[in-house]
Amino acid sequence: VQVINWFFWALIVRAFFDEKFWGKYRWFYPLLMFVWGNLHGSYPLGIVAVGLCLALKTIQEKKIYLVDYLICIVGAVMTFVNPYGWKNWAEVTLVMQQSKLLRSSIQEWTPFYNLVDFGLMFGMMIFVLDVYLFRKQWKWWQLGIGFWMFGWAISGIMLRALTLKMC
Repeated sequence: VQVINWFFWALIVRAFFDEKFWGKYRWFYPLLMFVWGNLHGSYPLGIVAVGLCLALKTIQEKKIYLVDYLICIVGAVMTFVNPYGWKNWAEVTLVMQQSKLLRSSIQEWTPFYNLVDFGLMFGMMIFVLDVYLFRKQWKWWQLGIGFWMFGWAISGIMLRALTLKMC
């Protein structure tokens, strides 16, 4: 099930960088969030990312995209349509708060930087190369979202290094 999250995240990222894609398929965002919310607990990532993207786009273009905001809100509401209702959000929040404790006991949650991951390094190099090659074609908010994602990856590495140093 976790692999499908990569697909959902890829759709969200595609929507960031391809406005025609978002314009054509944005009506499916609530359905995407419904499915994602019922399959895996990483669905808040899709809500936060789309909300942040819309906020940055509004700031840059000085125009409120009311329909897009409504679609984002409906997508968030659709995550409550599951067998657990609002308790699904409560569980996701609890797990996020306890992630330090759980990270050491759940194998798939162990940090990626415990082992050398050449795939991740290659992905980071591709990201930096894309930013360099397409910096003039992308809008500043698209670059901002990219650096936000890149920053989370780097900060995770630095926090893990600090944690290992303290032990």
